[in-house]
Amino acid sequence: MKKLVQLALIAATLMVSSVSFAVKIDGYQKQEDADYQFSNLILAEPESEFYLAFSTLESEAVSLTLNADGKSTDLAKFSLEPGITYKFPSNGKSIALSVKGKYTFNVKSDDGELLDSLVILIDEDNKPVSAASLTKNVVKSMSASQSKATSLSILDADFSKYLVDEKPIEPISATSSTRSAGSKIYKEYSNAVPLVESNGGFGSGVFIKSDLILTNKHVVGEQTTVRVALKPSGFGKVKNARRYEGQVIKFDEGKDLALVKLNMNMKDVPIIELAGEEDVEVAMQVHAIGHPRGEYWSYTLGYVSQIRPEYSWSDGTLQNSADVIQTQTPINPGNSGGPLISSNGKLIGINSFGQPDSPGLNFAVAYTSVKEFLDSKTSVVAPKRNSSKTEEGKCEQTTNSDGWPLTICDDDNNGYNDRFVVDGREFDDYLKVWFDRNENAVFEMMISVVEIDGGDSVWVINFDSEETGSWTKSGADYDKDGNVDEWL
Repeated sequence: MKKLVQLALIAATLMVSSVSFAVKIDGYQKQEDADYQFSNLILAEPESEFYLAFSTLESEAVSLTLNADGKSTDLAKFSLEPGITYKFPSNGKSIALSVKGKYTFNVKSDDGELLDSLVILIDEDNKPVSAASLTKNVVKSMSASQSKATSLSILDADFSKYLVDEKPIEPISATSSTRSAGSKIYKEYSNAVPLVESNGGFGSGVFIKSDLILTNKHVVGEQTTVRVALKPSGFGKVKNARRYEGQVIKFDEGKDLALVKLNMNMKDVPIIELAGEEDVEVAMQVHAIGHPRGEYWSYTLGYVSQIRPEYSWSDGTLQNSADVIQTQTPINPGNSGGPLISSNGKLIGINSFGQPDSPGLNFAVAYTSVKEFLDSKTSVVAPKRNSSKTEEGKCEQTTNSDGWPLTICDDDNNGYNDRFVVDGREFDDYLKVWFDRNENAVFEMMISVVEIDGGDSVWVINFDSEETGSWTKSGADYDKDGNVDEWL
């Protein structure tokens, strides 16, 4: 998209830095029903409350600092040990942020190396502005006269009182018992099974690479993009799960398989390796994880009843054919697209369909057909979005009534202004760009280029696709390619 390329040029000075992830910081926004977990960036309203959690792969002495309003505040120095989660603050206390602004929490090593960080954006303005009002007075909330004093409220300043050692995760030893084998499989691989949401419906999937999800074609339907939700920690509710944008890059309607590529790598999810012939035999124990009828991240146990090559079935409109594994492991709506896993942790099939009148008769597309699908160079590739312009656009440089630099662009050169750029970085943390793609003087999208510590930057993309007068959804674009990587 040309306009996004132009925006990238504007933001070229915000270079990506290298950050170590041996130490990880996660944030949690307190909510009435279930706390919302985030790891990079969150948008929230004033008076929101948060707490932080720290973990590490190796022993590390670190410091926690807060950057806000151009000022850096040292919060604490402490030591982390592997297998222990440290919370700040604990004992029911929280960090209350009441003033609009950007709050960056950094974890650094003793020698000052940035190990990890997260950003909390507090924004009290939730309504887009019109193109007309923008040209007259660019967003009063960006006025340099407004105070942005840091507002961080923690009830107790002694950090040592907030450290709580949670029980370390113990490795599960191999055992032949059914309960232990199933428990091991679920603990090890449940995070590898995302919830795939498409066009009002949903199904399951399985990570085969850090950015690739295998699922059924009928789960994604005719959609070229889907939303992917990762398993929330603990007993968190699904509506609070982290959600990412995925592109359907390949599918095979005959085998009922589809491949979804995320816009970013998921470093924290386990990968399930594809099985081989030596991993599958009749009467072996198998395990399924999925979301049957909305009962999210459910585990079921079963056995391989038979292996059936070149099996044919139909959904009423399409004639399907693939190698399948017959199993009495329950497969219900919502299980589709999820993994059928052997006791040694191999992916032996993708749970796909069952017989409604025979609950014990269920089928998974077998690993052999999955391999053919992944290896095929002739599989149908989903169409990609093509938003290139043939006309060369033009822009006009000016200022608004407050003296802020304002760029007004006619990207398709048809006589109507459709992009407005405000560079407020001299007074503010944001570079903002508004888009009026249907050229009706109402903005459907706004991108904020947010610089974070370490020289990195993030695009925060706000949408009002239906032109309701409020941003209806927001997403983070970490690689700044114009596609949402994580929904906020």
